[in-house]
Amino acid sequence: MNRNIGKAAVKWLERAGYEVIVPNITELGRTQLSKGLVEKAKSLVATNISKLYSFAKQDIPILGLEPSEILTLRDEYLDLCDEESLVKAEKISMHTYQFEEFFAKTV
Repeated sequence: MNRNIGKAAVKWLERAGYEVIVPNITELGRTQLSKGLVEKAKSLVATNISKLYSFAKQDIPILGLEPSEILTLRDEYLDLCDEESLVKAEKISMHTYQFEEFFAKTV
């Protein structure tokens, strides 16, 4: 992704009064799923659920710019997580938005 797009999104959010928090996540597992690396994706899912749940449980929106990555968080995480993490994955799913969705919701 072009870094300028990400920077522009952060600027827009900050101008709108939001504090932007960038979690320490490098990949969500979409690439691994597209290559059939399901076990690797499941490992990323477990790690990312533990990182993102703290935001979702505080009702902090989780935004992304890449639609396929956001849809992975909302849909595939529910299928790929272990049973103990399902409630957390559902909470994350409910608080995850594509940037455009969030923008439309707040305007």
